[in-house]
Amino acid sequence: MKIITGIVIAIVFYLGIVHANPLADQSQVTVIQVRSGDTVWKIAAEHSAERQDIREVVSVIRQLNQLNHNGQIQPGQLLKVPKQSM
Repeated sequence: MKIITGIVIAIVFYLGIVHANPLADQSQVTVIQVRSGDTVWKIAAEHSAERQDIREVVSVIRQLNQLNHNGQIQPGQLLKVPKQSM
């Protein structure tokens, strides 16, 4: 029984770490309008801190805006992006 309890606690802890993303906090989000030529990668690069992994920011932008794995965006579209942390 102790083994099962330990496994359940480990799984819950793991899921908490995986799904807890400080960039996804709504108070740390701003809204931008997509311009012609923009890509999710370009926007992520513009809204990331100097040593931050751009892939992480791309992932957060996709999550915040419910974009699919292709991350297709259109000019004029409004996107939530994480505020840059210095």
